[in-house]
Amino acid sequence: MLLYDNKDSFQGKFHNGVLEREGKLTLSTSANRRYIGKWQDGLMEGEMRIDTDTGGWIEGYFHHGVAHGFQREFGVRESTMDKYPLMRFVGRYFRGIARGFCWKGLWGGGYICGYVDSKDGSFSGPDIAYIYPDFKTVLRGEFKDEKVIKGQMCSLIGSKSERGVCIPTFTKPEGQVYEFEEPSRKTMAKNPLLLEPWEATLSYVKQSNLDQGGEGLFLQTKKAKRITCGLLQWNSSELILCTYVGKIWHFRLQDKIKR
Repeated sequence: MLLYDNKDSFQGKFHNGVLEREGKLTLSTSANRRYIGKWQDGLMEGEMRIDTDTGGWIEGYFHHGVAHGFQREFGVRESTMDKYPLMRFVGRYFRGIARGFCWKGLWGGGYICGYVDSKDGSFSGPDIAYIYPDFKTVLRGEFKDEKVIKGQMCSLIGSKSERGVCIPTFTKPEGQVYEFEEPSRKTMAKNPLLLEPWEATLSYVKQSNLDQGGEGLFLQTKKAKRITCGLLQWNSSELILCTYVGKIWHFRLQDKIKR
């Protein structure tokens, strides 16, 4: 076992000195951050597992200390009732930058996917898709840093495998053109009454059953359980997840969400 001056610790096997080693590196500044794998010349090399600060983990390949090759990341479950952890990322890296077709899991159960920008690895380009939590409804079009610039609705109809990564296939986008509208503390959007196609299949608005309740939100079906049926955002740092569990509505505020 090797104990560093900053209280970090390494436990495993050493080969020709401390720079060539195989085992587990635990950081003292975090209760969960651990690196498991091999190091060459003091740098991560080959297949690694990284336990993150938030309780998730990363599995992938590294070369000269940076991500290089296939990688996937899992995050914590969104609620204690979820059976599986959230898939945060699936794709490939080249010298530390995401390349090719990648997936990113988002809060609420949706995914953004597509061929990422080769310069910075961001979800930017003319053919990026946001797949809604029902894995049927899709918003596809031009995106910039995960925000839709110009997109239309289509449907997920199948998938194929390319170098171990699942690539979805869609119908042709058509209909209403959607774009990201930056919210502020005074307005939610430029077109706040524009119908959201996916949410329209799950809920509708009518006069509340409560006295002086104004308008209320109602489910389209009584069979829905444990589903996220709405993402209510007021400003750039607040996100409310609207979830129906049994006969109870749950509204959870996520403070300082990075979009």
